[in-house]
Amino acid sequence: MVNDIECTTEKIYRKGRRFKKRKRVFSFLFVLFIAAIVFAYNRYFVFNQVYEICRAESLTISAESLNEASLLSLSSVEYSDLIRVEKDASGKITLLSANSAKINKINKDLAVKCEVIMSDKIASGIPVPLFSFSGLRILSGFGPTVRFKSVSVPRVKSEFVSEFLSAGINQTLHSLYVKIDCEIDLIFPLEKKTVECSSTVLVSEAVLVGEVPEFYLKGARSA
Repeated sequence: MVNDIECTTEKIYRKGRRFKKRKRVFSFLFVLFIAAIVFAYNRYFVFNQVYEICRAESLTISAESLNEASLLSLSSVEYSDLIRVEKDASGKITLLSANSAKINKINKDLAVKCEVIMSDKIASGIPVPLFSFSGLRILSGFGPTVRFKSVSVPRVKSEFVSEFLSAGINQTLHSLYVKIDCEIDLIFPLEKKTVECSSTVLVSEAVLVGEVPEFYLKGARSA
């Protein structure tokens, strides 16, 4: 009789242990499941929404920085400082020669100024409405502003672009632009996103009177 009671007690004890073990496993799996849902929600809703806001702001900052840098570097630049036009006795343009030293200096100065201005603008972080972190698009523009500060500018490159445009009979508009290409890195907890920005600003232009050699006009557009 005593042995039967002892066996029954042992069985109850073992069942209790198994139940507690299963409960712990279930609790662990439940927590793991909730964590996976939270991670997926943050990755595919919150992350994408915050990234789009930061990307749009980065493009705006890039354009503003180029405009400000252009005012500092290009305000006194004239067409004749960059391009020398030579004509023959009949008025036909025989040569357009670029002032390479001047152009290279402007390129370098503009890229440096643009990078400095851009870095200053993002130093305090990119403004993001707080409710954007909810992942709900309808709330993305609301709430107090928080600053996303994991931002850097690893590369800024500038180059001159020349364009010829027909401006009438025997007249050609020659425009000189500076194109700025830059990268802005947005560093998130589990991923880094690079925003590629490109902006163009007019440096100078002039109407060339006289016949322009055909090889200068390749790719020219008509007004």
